[in-house]
Amino acid sequence: MKAGHDIFGDRLGFTINFEEWFEDFEYEFQKNLPSTKKPATSKLKPWGKEAANRPKKLNLLTKEQARKQGYMVIRFWKDRTVENDSKV
Repeated sequence: MKAGHDIFGDRLGFTINFEEWFEDFEYEFQKNLPSTKKPATSKLKPWGKEAANRPKKLNLLTKEQARKQGYMVIRFWKDRTVENDSKV
């Protein structure tokens, strides 16, 4: 039963860990490139910017609240250094 759940979950996206996905998103998924195409960590320029200017998020609900409601609410910044430019 668990194997079936995992197979279908992977295909349908039910097993995605949003925290891990967002960390990959911050770096424009460059860390997931094959080793022959992956830039050195010091050369990463996610979203065409320095790594210090990559996106960030803040969870506005606890994990328990998100589980009960069935969704997450986040505050999102395109550039983590520009504090007054965010969206919910």
